[in-house]
Amino acid sequence: MPAQKTQPHSSINLLPRKQLDTTTGGKLIQWLLSGFRTIVIVVQVIVLVSFVARMFLDARLRSLNNEIEEKYALVNSYADVEKRFLSAKFKLDTFNSLQNPDNKFSILLTSVSNVIPPDVQLVSITNSEGVLVINALTSQQSSMYSFANQISQIEGLSNAQVVNIQQDTGSINTEFTINANILSQSNPIS
Repeated sequence: MPAQKTQPHSSINLLPRKQLDTTTGGKLIQWLLSGFRTIVIVVQVIVLVSFVARMFLDARLRSLNNEIEEKYALVNSYADVEKRFLSAKFKLDTFNSLQNPDNKFSILLTSVSNVIPPDVQLVSITNSEGVLVINALTSQQSSMYSFANQISQIEGLSNAQVVNIQQDTGSINTEFTINANILSQSNPIS
Protein backbone atom coordinates (compact mmCIF):
# COMPACT_ATOMS: atom_id res chain seq x y z
CA MET A 1 0.00 0.00 0.00
CA PRO A 2 1.40 3.08 -1.04
CA ALA A 3 1.75 5.80 1.48
CA GLN A 4 -0.59 8.68 1.10
CA LYS A 5 0.89 12.00 0.65
CA THR A 6 -0.30 14.72 2.91
CA GLN A 7 -0.73 18.07 1.41
CA PRO A 8 -0.41 21.17 3.42
CA HIS A 9 -3.71 22.77 4.32
CA SER A 10 -4.32 26.08 2.84
CA SER A 11 -6.94 28.39 4.20
CA ILE A 12 -9.53 29.63 1.88
CA ASN A 13 -11.69 32.58 2.85
CA LEU A 14 -14.91 32.40 0.98
CA LEU A 15 -16.07 35.78 2.25
CA PRO A 16 -14.71 38.57 0.21
CA ARG A 17 -12.72 41.23 2.02
CA LYS A 18 -14.40 44.57 2.14
CA GLN A 19 -12.46 47.36 0.72
CA LEU A 20 -13.61 49.55 3.59
CA ASP A 21 -11.59 47.47 6.06
CA THR A 22 -8.36 48.18 4.30
CA THR A 23 -8.71 51.94 3.92
CA THR A 24 -7.83 54.55 6.55
CA GLY A 25 -11.41 55.82 6.66
CA GLY A 26 -12.69 52.32 7.23
CA LYS A 27 -10.25 51.74 10.06
CA LEU A 28 -11.29 55.08 11.58
CA ILE A 29 -14.96 54.11 11.40
CA GLN A 30 -14.23 50.73 13.01
CA TRP A 31 -12.25 52.46 15.75
CA LEU A 32 -15.07 54.97 16.35
CA LEU A 33 -17.66 52.20 16.49
CA SER A 34 -15.63 50.22 19.01
CA GLY A 35 -15.02 53.48 20.95
CA PHE A 36 -18.75 54.21 21.00
CA ARG A 37 -19.36 50.69 22.29
CA THR A 38 -17.01 51.50 25.13
CA ILE A 39 -18.80 54.79 25.76
CA VAL A 40 -22.18 53.02 25.78
CA ILE A 41 -20.86 50.46 28.26
CA VAL A 42 -19.44 53.22 30.49
CA VAL A 43 -22.75 55.13 30.35
CA GLN A 44 -24.66 51.98 31.26
CA VAL A 45 -22.34 51.40 34.21
CA ILE A 46 -22.86 55.01 35.32
CA VAL A 47 -26.64 54.60 35.04
CA LEU A 48 -26.57 51.40 37.06
CA VAL A 49 -24.34 52.97 39.72
CA SER A 50 -26.61 56.02 39.91
CA PHE A 51 -29.67 53.76 40.21
CA VAL A 52 -28.09 51.83 43.09
CA ALA A 53 -26.96 55.10 44.69
CA ARG A 54 -30.49 56.49 44.34
CA MET A 55 -31.91 53.44 46.07
CA PHE A 56 -29.32 53.76 48.84
CA LEU A 57 -30.01 57.49 49.24
CA ASP A 58 -33.79 56.93 49.29
CA ALA A 59 -33.37 54.37 52.06
CA ARG A 60 -31.15 56.81 53.98
CA LEU A 61 -33.70 59.58 53.48
CA ARG A 62 -36.50 57.42 54.85
CA SER A 63 -34.33 56.55 57.83
CA LEU A 64 -33.52 60.21 58.49
CA ASN A 65 -37.19 61.19 58.14
CA ASN A 66 -38.11 58.55 60.71
CA GLU A 67 -35.44 59.88 63.07
CA ILE A 68 -36.75 63.43 62.58
CA GLU A 69 -40.31 62.32 63.33
CA GLU A 70 -39.15 60.57 66.51
CA LYS A 71 -37.20 63.60 67.67
CA TYR A 72 -40.09 65.92 66.76
CA ALA A 73 -42.43 63.81 68.88
CA LEU A 74 -39.91 63.92 71.73
CA VAL A 75 -39.60 67.71 71.50
CA ASN A 76 -43.40 68.07 71.37
CA SER A 77 -43.72 65.90 74.46
CA TYR A 78 -41.66 68.47 76.35
CA ALA A 79 -43.74 71.44 75.12
CA ASP A 80 -45.99 71.40 78.19
CA VAL A 81 -42.98 71.18 80.51
CA GLU A 82 -41.36 74.09 78.66
CA LYS A 83 -44.52 76.21 78.95
CA ARG A 84 -44.75 75.52 82.68
CA PHE A 85 -41.04 76.25 83.10
CA LEU A 86 -41.28 79.55 81.21
CA SER A 87 -44.38 80.51 83.20
CA ALA A 88 -42.62 79.76 86.48
CA LYS A 89 -39.53 81.66 85.31
CA PHE A 90 -41.67 84.67 84.40
CA LYS A 91 -43.37 84.55 87.81
CA LEU A 92 -40.01 84.30 89.58
CA ASP A 93 -38.58 87.18 87.57
CA THR A 94 -41.66 89.27 88.34
CA PHE A 95 -41.44 88.37 92.01
CA ASN A 96 -37.72 89.22 92.12
CA SER A 97 -38.32 92.56 90.43
CA LEU A 98 -41.07 93.33 92.94
CA GLN A 99 -38.84 92.39 95.87
CA ASN A 100 -36.23 94.92 94.77
CA PRO A 101 -36.39 97.74 97.38
CA ASP A 102 -35.45 100.30 94.71
CA ASN A 103 -38.46 99.38 92.58
CA LYS A 104 -41.11 102.09 92.99
CA PHE A 105 -43.85 99.77 91.72
CA SER A 106 -43.18 97.25 94.50
CA ILE A 107 -43.38 100.04 97.09
CA LEU A 108 -46.72 101.12 95.59
CA LEU A 109 -48.00 97.54 95.64
CA THR A 110 -47.13 97.23 99.30
CA SER A 111 -48.88 100.52 100.06
CA VAL A 112 -52.00 99.52 98.09
CA SER A 113 -52.16 96.13 99.82
CA ASN A 114 -52.10 97.89 103.19
CA VAL A 115 -55.22 99.99 102.42
CA ILE A 116 -57.46 97.29 100.88
CA PRO A 117 -60.80 97.14 102.74
CA PRO A 118 -61.80 93.70 104.02
CA ASP A 119 -64.67 93.18 101.56
CA VAL A 120 -62.65 94.15 98.45
CA GLN A 121 -61.01 91.42 96.39
CA LEU A 122 -58.27 92.40 93.95
CA VAL A 123 -58.55 90.98 90.43
CA SER A 124 -55.47 92.62 88.93
CA ILE A 125 -53.01 95.47 89.36
CA THR A 126 -51.10 96.75 86.34
CA ASN A 127 -48.77 99.59 85.53
CA SER A 128 -49.78 101.04 82.18
CA GLU A 129 -47.67 103.98 80.98
CA GLY A 130 -47.43 105.73 84.33
CA VAL A 131 -50.97 104.86 85.41
CA LEU A 132 -51.69 102.31 88.12
CA VAL A 133 -54.80 100.33 87.04
CA ILE A 134 -56.54 98.35 89.80
CA ASN A 135 -59.38 95.94 88.98
CA ALA A 136 -61.29 94.66 92.00
CA LEU A 137 -64.58 93.19 93.23
CA THR A 138 -66.67 94.32 96.18
CA SER A 139 -70.10 93.65 97.59
CA GLN A 140 -70.51 97.20 98.99
CA GLN A 141 -70.16 100.40 96.99
CA SER A 142 -69.04 102.32 100.07
CA SER A 143 -65.93 100.08 100.24
CA MET A 144 -65.17 100.88 96.61
CA TYR A 145 -65.19 104.66 97.20
CA SER A 146 -63.30 104.29 100.48
CA PHE A 147 -60.63 102.25 98.68
CA ALA A 148 -60.34 104.90 95.93
CA ASN A 149 -59.99 107.63 98.57
CA GLN A 150 -57.28 105.71 100.44
CA ILE A 151 -55.37 105.06 97.19
CA SER A 152 -55.30 108.78 96.41
CA GLN A 153 -53.64 109.37 99.81
CA ILE A 154 -50.76 106.95 99.08
CA GLU A 155 -47.43 108.67 98.56
CA GLY A 156 -46.39 108.40 94.92
CA LEU A 157 -49.95 108.20 93.55
CA SER A 158 -52.26 111.03 92.57
CA ASN A 159 -55.65 111.59 90.96
CA ALA A 160 -57.21 108.21 91.89
CA GLN A 161 -60.56 107.82 90.13
CA VAL A 162 -63.11 105.06 89.77
CA VAL A 163 -63.39 104.81 85.99
CA ASN A 164 -65.50 101.70 85.48
CA ILE A 165 -68.26 100.06 87.53
CA GLN A 166 -70.03 96.87 86.45
CA GLN A 167 -72.54 94.77 88.33
CA ASP A 168 -71.88 91.03 87.88
CA THR A 169 -74.96 89.23 86.63
CA GLY A 170 -76.13 86.53 89.01
CA SER A 171 -73.86 87.85 91.78
CA ILE A 172 -73.97 90.52 94.44
CA ASN A 173 -70.44 91.64 93.63
CA THR A 174 -69.63 94.83 91.77
CA GLU A 175 -66.54 94.91 89.58
CA PHE A 176 -64.75 98.24 89.43
CA THR A 177 -61.59 99.79 88.03
CA ILE A 178 -59.54 102.50 89.69
CA ASN A 179 -56.91 104.48 87.77
CA ALA A 180 -54.27 106.47 89.65
CA ASN A 181 -51.38 108.43 88.18
CA ILE A 182 -47.95 107.32 89.33
CA LEU A 183 -45.77 110.30 90.17
CA SER A 184 -42.33 110.15 88.62
CA GLN A 185 -39.15 110.42 90.70
CA SER A 186 -38.54 114.02 89.55
CA ASN A 187 -41.98 115.22 90.70
CA PRO A 188 -42.36 116.04 94.38
CA ILE A 189 -44.44 113.45 96.19
CA SER A 190 -47.46 115.03 97.84
